[in-house]
Amino acid sequence: MTTVESARIYARIALLRRRVLLRLALRRAVAGLFAGLALIVAVGFGTRAAYLALLPRLGDLGATAAVGGGYLVVALILAAIALREPASPELDALGAMEEEARLKAMVAARGIGARAELFTGNILTGINLVGLLRRFLRRKS
Repeated sequence: MTTVESARIYARIALLRRRVLLRLALRRAVAGLFAGLALIVAVGFGTRAAYLALLPRLGDLGATAAVGGGYLVVALILAAIALREPASPELDALGAMEEEARLKAMVAARGIGARAELFTGNILTGINLVGLLRRFLRRKS
């Protein structure tokens, strides 16, 4: 496999992986948007109902604190859900393929570097031989 082919395969796999990541991110964003809108409506009605239900038992301050504490619990749960990374076997497989293709491209590039080093080494050896021959011929003359 040549370096160009390795680079092309790596780029193709990396692009596929990025597409999957983008699709997952978009899906999560859309679901989060609709969940947020529904939550705003529900929170409005739920807040009013909870406040009115707690008002006779706890008074103004107690009812307000209880509703605020409920919001704190909900916010912590939602934050935990939002910070969770998606588990996707497809994404894991593409990540492994991307790493393998990157390593193959690096090995192929090292092969080119080794050939270039060998070539330049041969050139330097040739220059040194020419210099030795010139010195040898000067001594003979």
